[in-house]
Amino acid sequence: MKKTLFAIILALAASTASAQDYRTSGTSLVSGVTGYISHAESPARVTTSASTARTATAVPAYSYVRLVCSQDTNVHFGDVSINATAADPRLVGNTPEVFNMGPSTYVAFIAGGAGTCDVTVLR
Repeated sequence: MKKTLFAIILALAASTASAQDYRTSGTSLVSGVTGYISHAESPARVTTSASTARTATAVPAYSYVRLVCSQDTNVHFGDVSINATAADPRLVGNTPEVFNMGPSTYVAFIAGGAGTCDVTVLR
């Protein structure tokens, strides 16, 4: 009886150790995201053009944000005075990207023409 119970406990421990829980393991199906996202706020829409445009308010400190732009767009993160330039990293149009923000971060965009970028805070 003792050997059977011990064998069952060992089998359970082995199967639990090999299982992946993507919500808590630190592994993510989306690049740069760890843990479990339980809530997404309504997106803030920023109208983009050949001139720089930025979010009206800072995103919450140390939050994750999902950015989706209607066309290829350059993006820059920083304080309220930031501007995006063509030298900044490029987001591919209609491709969601997730970023981990720092303290008091605004997001600025610049595109080749008229479009939109949605900034969604993930909680």
